[in-house]
Amino acid sequence: METLVPGRMPRAGLLLLPLLLCFGTETVESTKPTALREIVDHVDKDGLAVEYAFAVSLEKATCENPSGLEQVLLRNKLRDMQAAINQEGGLYDPDEGHIVTAQMKRRLLQGNQNSPMQKLLARIYNERSCLIFFTIHSPCAGTCQLVKRPHNILRLVSDTFRPIDNNYKAFVFRQIYRQDRDLGPKSLLEAWHRLPNVPLLRCDTTGCRDCRGNDPKTDTNTCLDEMRAM
Repeated sequence: METLVPGRMPRAGLLLLPLLLCFGTETVESTKPTALREIVDHVDKDGLAVEYAFAVSLEKATCENPSGLEQVLLRNKLRDMQAAINQEGGLYDPDEGHIVTAQMKRRLLQGNQNSPMQKLLARIYNERSCLIFFTIHSPCAGTCQLVKRPHNILRLVSDTFRPIDNNYKAFVFRQIYRQDRDLGPKSLLEAWHRLPNVPLLRCDTTGCRDCRGNDPKTDTNTCLDEMRAM
């Protein structure tokens, strides 16, 4: 097992394929958005009734073709995860395996090198890996992103994701945070752009799509569909 050095991900420069070939726009050569959705759906299969987040690190080959996902994220281990998460203040932070989970996404990032996320990276992540961070709701524009608020996640997200090759990491959500739906599409998109050092994608019943893009516009961004319909 390779030890992580703070601020650097070992051999990350050896990663060759861009994220959007893995997780972005689907092409003839790549069905990777479908793969990303399959991974998220596999973990979130039962749609837990609590607010929670998970981080999963997998082999690059599994991210590209999750046909063997059942052998990596075993169903009995996911049941253990669900049981832990359903407890008050639930946290699933095992000493082995590919996944960590908590009721609050900030809890996975807290603790510096002892955070569940960093421990996951230390034991699993290498140059052949991808990293997916999933939350039920989009990162909130208020308490989650205001610098002076105690629940601000910007520094935690930045510190966690900065060392990782941008081609193999993704912050994924299913639904727009309910309190942010009053912001309006433009303000919400601006808030999403403040999330540092990680691509932001939305995966739901319509598939997975990039929520920021190179030149995002509120009238074409498919992550904002229901807001434009309001």
